[in-house]
Amino acid sequence: MTSPIKQLRKIVKSQKKQFKISVSFSYRFDNKTDRLILNYSLPTQVRIDGKIRNTQIRKQRYSSNINTSNWKKFFDGDRSIIIDDAKMVEKEISRYRIESVNLDENDFNWWIENYCTRRVGQTKTLKELSPLTTKQNRNHLTQYHLWCRNYDIQSEDINTHIDNAVIWFEKYYQSKLESKVWSPTTIHTAYRNIRGFYNYVSDRSKSNFPYNILKKLKIPEAKNERDKLNSEEFQKVLDFISKNKNDVRWGKFVLMMTLQ
Repeated sequence: MTSPIKQLRKIVKSQKKQFKISVSFSYRFDNKTDRLILNYSLPTQVRIDGKIRNTQIRKQRYSSNINTSNWKKFFDGDRSIIIDDAKMVEKEISRYRIESVNLDENDFNWWIENYCTRRVGQTKTLKELSPLTTKQNRNHLTQYHLWCRNYDIQSEDINTHIDNAVIWFEKYYQSKLESKVWSPTTIHTAYRNIRGFYNYVSDRSKSNFPYNILKKLKIPEAKNERDKLNSEEFQKVLDFISKNKNDVRWGKFVLMMTLQ
C-alpha cells in the first residue's frame, strides 16, 4: 500500500498544475505527531566578507487538525487547502522582499520588483496596470528568476543577462516543454512578459543593456487546434436551445451566439 506522504506528493503535484500554482512550497508529515506541515522559504540577504548575498529562510507551519488519517478531505478538489496555502506563501514572499531584502541595481530581483511595481509614467500607457497584468508579470518573472538561479547562480547579477539572456530563456522554455508543463501558447505569453521586462531594464539601466535582447529568439508557433465544434458538442448546443427557448434571457443568448 502506498504511504500517505507519497499519495500526498502525487496529489499536490497534480493540483499545482491544475490550479496553475507556481510559488514553491511542499508538505510533509511530522514523524512524531503525524500532523501535516507546510514547508516554504522566504528571501532575505546576509553580509558575507563584506558582500551582500541572497539567501533563503526556511519556514514551516503545523496544522493542528490535519494528519495522516484525515488529510485527503482537506485536499478535495476546488476546496483544497493548497489554494489558500499558495496565496499565503506568495503574500509572505512579497512581504519579505519588501521588508528584508535590500537589493541594488545590479541585482536581477531588484529589477523584477521595480518592473512589477511600476506606475503611470513608467509604462506604455497613461493607465495604471491592472492587477491581472501585474500578477501575470510577477508570476512569469518569478518562475524565470528561480530557474535562472538554479541553472547559473551568476544570473543574480542582471549584467550577466547581456550575454546570456537568449541562451537562458531558450533553455528555460525548452525545459517547460519537455516536462509538459507548458504549451506553445504559454511560451508566447511568458516570452512577451520577459521580453517586456528586459526592455524595461534596457530603458532604465545605467549599463549598456541592449534593447530587444530576445528579438532573434525563435519561439515555437502557437497553433489553435480547435476552430469549430464537433458533432457531439453541436448537438448539445441544439438541445440547449430547444430546452431553453422560453427563457427570459433567450434574446441575449441568441445575440451571443450570433457574435460567436
